[in-house]
Amino acid sequence: IYHILKEYGFNVGLGGNIGKSFAKQVAEEAHDFYVLEVSSFQLDDIQNFRPYISLLLNLSKDHLDQYNYDYEEYALAKFRITENQDQDNFFIYNKDDEMSQKILEKLDIKVTKLPFSMTEKLENGAYATDEDLIININDGLKIKIDELSLMGKHNVANSLAASIAGKLLNISNDSIRNSLMTFQAVEHRLENVAEINGVKFINDSKATNVNATY
Repeated sequence: IYHILKEYGFNVGLGGNIGKSFAKQVAEEAHDFYVLEVSSFQLDDIQNFRPYISLLLNLSKDHLDQYNYDYEEYALAKFRITENQDQDNFFIYNKDDEMSQKILEKLDIKVTKLPFSMTEKLENGAYATDEDLIININDGLKIKIDELSLMGKHNVANSLAASIAGKLLNISNDSIRNSLMTFQAVEHRLENVAEINGVKFINDSKATNVNATY
């Protein structure tokens, strides 16, 4: 999302859980938008935090020692990102994730919800076919999966979510498409190293637990 906004010409701050302080950026710099990765540990302590657009890409059984080894308690901590949002804000979520669906049925969330799916056609949201990303937001957008710069099914899902965010911010279709074609992943995360005698070597040493590797 940071790359999509930056390529379109916005002055964008990037931070949160990934190293650069959001508070310091607000204090010292002026940005059009801030793109933040926010961990469940950070969400445990929010009071007034209310993002214009929030996203929950997936859930897995990580960090359960922090949440009494209760997966649902951990999921509820993640869902606190929507706590202060209202109908003028947006929540992008993974419709294929069973725990997310379970939590959504329990909580009274006021935010405007926009799903994405890898398995189900959605008239309001985004989904993937075998060949295309289909974004049904505003005037719509269609992108060939083989044009994406990142490999892996999860990155197709991530691209669906990022495209929804781009459309909500009225970024042009051409700019979203070009950004997804040029985005480079961080080092050591599914990094294509070489192909030797028909064997493809991929550096995924960024994956620090079983779920990340999977």
